[in-house]
Amino acid sequence: MHSSQYKNAAGFSKSQKVLVVGNSSSGLDIAVDLCKRQSQVCFPDFLLLDLLSIIIDRLAEIIC
Repeated sequence: MHSSQYKNAAGFSKSQKVLVVGNSSSGLDIAVDLCKRQSQVCFPDFLLLDLLSIIIDRLAEIIC
């Protein structure tokens, strides 16, 4: 499913495993939404650095 088709986590069960692939903020937003529903979310290792940079950028926006 592409992020443009994602509406909310209601379509996923709480025990469902979900792989989020993407290096944009939409991927992070979807992952956070799924985690709030207690789905098991995993990211490929090569995306973790991209996600870390997005988190840092968002924190900088909040702080500044």
